[in-house]
Amino acid sequence: MYNKTINLKITTNNNSNTIKKDGGAKMGKITVWTRQDEKVLEEIEASGSYRVKRQSIVKKYGDCSAVYLHVYEWFSEEASKRVARPDGVTYPVWLATGEKFKLNPVEGQVLLELEIDSSNLIIVDEAKWDYILNYWYIPKDEADGKRYNEELKRQGIHNETKMYMEDFHPILKRAVRASWDRLFENKIPLAAVNQVTVWEIKREWVKKVIRA
Repeated sequence: MYNKTINLKITTNNNSNTIKKDGGAKMGKITVWTRQDEKVLEEIEASGSYRVKRQSIVKKYGDCSAVYLHVYEWFSEEASKRVARPDGVTYPVWLATGEKFKLNPVEGQVLLELEIDSSNLIIVDEAKWDYILNYWYIPKDEADGKRYNEELKRQGIHNETKMYMEDFHPILKRAVRASWDRLFENKIPLAAVNQVTVWEIKREWVKKVIRA
């Protein structure tokens, strides 16, 4: 987590060609990438699919896992209202949508190149997702951001993340949580870059396996 700049500047982009208002993608197949442990590939080959498990998140983030699980569980619940979540799936898989954003394979991991019908994808604003990971308020516009920051200052709150994690400001905390719904509203962009998630990786989607 990192310190938030008090002055918010809402930017605009032209994502309307690739995103619906509900956060789902328009029809058509697209190529995406994800770097995963070799064991993930073995699971895909053996069972036909891979789904993120809670213990994988706990292992990855260690002592900070509760922070991530909180937002991942919120995201999963809200995203399932936009793209149906298969039975037995809890958490999404995060994907890169462009060559310059994909992670290079390293020892013990593989880069999977996938071709997925975009109706299976949930597209979110990268900056807004960072706000959620930091337990920050997502403003609906510049004036709303200014109003919210002034309220933090009025109440003597200097660390918004800490405020959310504690129970001393329930009204503000609820406002932050409610603001996260704007993650799926492409009319309120904060970044020109999007991130993509999918509920599972199916074997038939894997077009290339790239190793270090």
